[in-house]
Amino acid sequence: MNSDVKNNTCIRLALRCALSFAFVTVAAEADNGGLPLVMQRYRGTQTEDPKIWEGTFEAIKANPGVADDVWFSTGIGYPHLEWHRRHSEFLAKSAEKLRAIGVVPSLQIQATLGHGDAFGSKESTPAKTWGGFTGADGTETKYCSCPRQKGLIEYFKEVGRIYAAWKPHTMWVDDDLRMHNHRPVHEGCWCKTCVDEFSRREGKAWTRETLVKACKDDAALAERWHQFGESSLVEFIREMSAAVHEVSPQTRFGLQCGFQGAHNRALLKAMSDGTGLPTSIRIGGGAYTDRNPYSVINKAFDCGGGLNLIKDNDFMGATCQEIENCPRSYGCKTARGTCVEAILSLAQGFKSVSIFATDADLETPEWYSSHIYPEIAAAHPVFEAYAKASEGAAPAGWFYPGFYFDKFDTRRLRGPDASLVSIGMPVVSAPGRYLGLILDEAVIARRTDAELRRLLKNSKAIILDGKAATALVKRGFGAELGGLTARSSGEKRPGFAEADGFRNETFTDDPLNRGCGVRHNTYMWSGHIVDFSDVAEKRVLGKYLKSDKSLGGFATVLATLKDGRKVAVLGYAGFVDQFVSSGRLLQLQHITDWASGGTLPLVVEDGVLACVGVRVRADGSFAAATVLNTTIGRQQPLKVRIRGLREGVTRLMFRAFDRTIEALPVVRDGKDAIVVIPAIDGWNCAVITER
Repeated sequence: MNSDVKNNTCIRLALRCALSFAFVTVAAEADNGGLPLVMQRYRGTQTEDPKIWEGTFEAIKANPGVADDVWFSTGIGYPHLEWHRRHSEFLAKSAEKLRAIGVVPSLQIQATLGHGDAFGSKESTPAKTWGGFTGADGTETKYCSCPRQKGLIEYFKEVGRIYAAWKPHTMWVDDDLRMHNHRPVHEGCWCKTCVDEFSRREGKAWTRETLVKACKDDAALAERWHQFGESSLVEFIREMSAAVHEVSPQTRFGLQCGFQGAHNRALLKAMSDGTGLPTSIRIGGGAYTDRNPYSVINKAFDCGGGLNLIKDNDFMGATCQEIENCPRSYGCKTARGTCVEAILSLAQGFKSVSIFATDADLETPEWYSSHIYPEIAAAHPVFEAYAKASEGAAPAGWFYPGFYFDKFDTRRLRGPDASLVSIGMPVVSAPGRYLGLILDEAVIARRTDAELRRLLKNSKAIILDGKAATALVKRGFGAELGGLTARSSGEKRPGFAEADGFRNETFTDDPLNRGCGVRHNTYMWSGHIVDFSDVAEKRVLGKYLKSDKSLGGFATVLATLKDGRKVAVLGYAGFVDQFVSSGRLLQLQHITDWASGGTLPLVVEDGVLACVGVRVRADGSFAAATVLNTTIGRQQPLKVRIRGLREGVTRLMFRAFDRTIEALPVVRDGKDAIVVIPAIDGWNCAVITER
């Protein structure tokens, strides 16, 4: 950590210690939509042993900024209530110590139904006297629970009251509040209690066996059974949250979850109904190590897409993304990987980050204090500056609609692929300002014709790769897109003995190819040949040449349709970021800016491999940007064009992890602003703000 960062964090600690708990909490909520900015999540093993907790507390104290909020844990077992009372007394004292250094205490209900028998067997469950979660074949879990068991409901109502005594900021319910994946049972609950209650509501007597068989043959019945299971969860968590509210009216509830929209909305509303307060949400899943760094990029967009499934509800409170390292050991995720994932989540529209990077079973508190916490603490000013600059601003860029399915038991699309978002153009998956639509083959395959038609018609600009264009043509959308034709050059044509198999795209002299070179070599085996026949304007940026130098068809074509929509088809290589030249990357910047009608809020004017995020205010003005160098090499300084920068701004502030703050001169080019971003180290992220 450099001296500037050390001095900054020391000042922050001194100020925090001088502030009252109430002031710190109000300030955190005002700035971050109800949640502190950086939250550290702990399991029971980190907080139950006084010696381990004391070491963890000292690690937090020694690294001011590593945590604005600490999540204690109730554990994953079902101990007797007396154990919870003793544990709560200990946590109450620990909470006061945290408040004294300006850190907010919260609580994680680490298990309700149980994550699975393999997990549950690790901790004591003597209080479990009720029925287990049961599968369609009658298998009953030993350490997981049916949500309709009165014993379970009363147990957690009392657990909630016990811990509510010390007024946690938020009670976070873990993601085992679900009707699937309680191993060894995949889906349930088919116990007698559930089947009997369903029979009562249906007015027909079922047994487990007859109901299982009937659901296989009757889709409507199966859907009602599914919704009944969801109602079991809703009724359970509404009662628990109401019990907590009786003791601590200011304690919020939060849901830790994956990406299931209808399921999450129902639980969030139930928690809000129980407390009368907005419910916070923490979305996550995957990218538990940074052995494959691009996985954290995919995850950030996955989580951002999850926000699309629950947006615009009056019961919704603050949002945060899960930043989890698993296992939380030396060979897992680095501190830098943790910080990068955190900033990516903020760029996608989340207000806070929930970091799970500590495990007393794997490393000592002293190890975390020296290896992980310092870099997170040093990154806090970067997170803070970005969060402050982004208040009231939304992510802006090209929209990838890979997040659509709302069924609890339906797999979502994963995407966009990291190659699509690492080529320097802003892409968004969370609610925000959409400039246009990006479609790939995977999205098209999962949409009905009516859904595709609505997406295409409502988008002023559309970007397709070759596979997407070919898929749309095969689905009959060519005429609606200006007479679009597309086919793989690797396919045999009638009357031809062999496929075309062109392997190179040659750039034309179109002005959008300025500075891009003359050839794009990616050594692809084949591309897609594309064209338009009925448009207001057509521009060819890339073409295929045969061995005799004659034209083999068009590779990259831009079209303005007669209704004013703009369509760009990248027939060769699409968004592939491997093997591409810097000229091709620059060409993609030109294409995306053209398609947006010159409204892209930030345009990289150099060929670069970077994941770019932009936030714009409601009036369209530029608020903040992030630029992640997605390579392991040092990135050269980047020239960027920023649109909507407010008049009078003559410099922008540059922050990166482990870097001092730098002021960047702004050069005006008409209404645009030109800024040169300093060199960024490998797998490092820069944040650009006005202050």
